[in-house]
Amino acid sequence: MSMIFLLLLIPYCIFPVLSAQDDGLVLLKIKEQLNTTEYLSSWVEGFNFCNGSGNDETHVYIDCTSTGRVRTLSLYKFYNFHISTPFPEAICDLTELEFLFMDHFYVSGGQFPSCFNKLVNLQKISMFKTGFHSTVPEFLNNKNLTMIAISFSSLYGPIPPSLSALPNLETLDLSWNFLNGTIPAELAHNPPAYLILRENKMWGQLPRCWGNYISIDLSHNYFSGDASVLFGKQNTVTYIDLKFNQFEFNLSNVVFPEKLTILDLSYNKIYGNVPESLNRHAMLNLDLSNNGLCGEIPQGGNISLYPSAVFEYNPCLCGSPLPPCSNLAPAPAR
Repeated sequence: MSMIFLLLLIPYCIFPVLSAQDDGLVLLKIKEQLNTTEYLSSWVEGFNFCNGSGNDETHVYIDCTSTGRVRTLSLYKFYNFHISTPFPEAICDLTELEFLFMDHFYVSGGQFPSCFNKLVNLQKISMFKTGFHSTVPEFLNNKNLTMIAISFSSLYGPIPPSLSALPNLETLDLSWNFLNGTIPAELAHNPPAYLILRENKMWGQLPRCWGNYISIDLSHNYFSGDASVLFGKQNTVTYIDLKFNQFEFNLSNVVFPEKLTILDLSYNKIYGNVPESLNRHAMLNLDLSNNGLCGEIPQGGNISLYPSAVFEYNPCLCGSPLPPCSNLAPAPAR
């Protein structure tokens, strides 16, 4: 057999052209793997999932490409059904899949399926209350991903630094899991625009160098040390939530980003004075309570518009809207 003939065969052997019919067979395989007679009753051989019949089920949404391939698959609110099978790995055979949403999708089996690396066209993955008991997947081959949201599950272990290599990642939401360890320096240097890590067991100090981001939520963890690295006048951030951690730094000279609209630093160990710059900054959704702040709150300007709850439970913070400073003990030495 000539070399030219062999080369002509390679594209057909390695890169088969799949069709809408193939995706229909995959959907039937997904139904089979879910192993439930109460669900997906409209999914039968030959059904046209692109004309809306695939969405006849209450808990399913399917959207197709212009060539009839499955582009979006949503499976949600399965809690009324008893599903005791592992994750239906046939999903990974939907090779044109761009959006996968699974909400309240309780399945057995622990590890996050490695077959997701076959989904090279995947752009958004959102999994809410899925029951995975696994380390954080790396998604090494999913370079098109713009959103990874796997929350209210049982992910554990550290965040893999390889997530920073996803060039288009805009949202990383790993909230309400059991993650530990620190934030990788690689991820901080090239952070997604929206980084949500609230309600985990992460600890340690933050990386010193951060790229630009829009929103960060590290609340309800065990982070410590200096969080002032997240601020700065030219930073593009609009939302910072650090409450219920152990951050400890001097707030006195922190410069708040111009676009910042929400700032929650409550329940930490932050010390120093309330910055005078708050008077000149646009009004924030602000909470500085339950820290170690001291001194007189700057008067006039926008600070006078904040309620007392914003500043309460700081040991020697005083002045309107809190009680006057005259009877307070001096600030503790540091």
